[in-house]
Amino acid sequence: MKNEILKNKICSKEEEIREKEKTLKNLKDNFEHVKSEDFPNKWIKDFIEAYINYKQFEIDTLKEECDRYKKEYNLEEYKMKLSEFKEIILRKFGEKGWEEFKNSTEYLTYNATEKKVLEKIKNNNENIRYINNPTEEMQLEVMKRSNPFYYIQLINKPTKKVLQEAINRADTIHDYKYVLKHIENDL
Repeated sequence: MKNEILKNKICSKEEEIREKEKTLKNLKDNFEHVKSEDFPNKWIKDFIEAYINYKQFEIDTLKEECDRYKKEYNLEEYKMKLSEFKEIILRKFGEKGWEEFKNSTEYLTYNATEKKVLEKIKNNNENIRYINNPTEEMQLEVMKRSNPFYYIQLINKPTKKVLQEAINRADTIHDYKYVLKHIENDL
């Protein structure tokens, strides 16, 4: 019952976020239109910019609160446990199959310490795809490479800073399509 109430509260907050984002978008659009003309008073312009920044902060805070509740009360989507996965492999391929799987690059990367994973990523960016929740440091390491738009597709849940890094490095409109799968559609 408690989880159901929390889920409803989170849904309500997420709806509030969507509404605030629409309002903020309209405000920004209107401000851009007015700003393009000669603005009569610098103080008003500064005030509106500060208000927009405050509203964005308010939205970010609500998102963080929702994420915190989801993590704190395990309200995230179902994720199979490694023990369950192991049982499936054992049933289908036996002990030999499990041993082969455990020695694979993918599993060794998945199961490595954070320090080892960072080393593996520095040697081969492709290894980022085997990390369930890579740290921001791991994600930024991958983004240092020459083709961040390819690698952003391999990252599971990139942080805001990592997405911003990818967006900042875009040279053409086509570069943006690789970031799209990490962008929430609120239009």
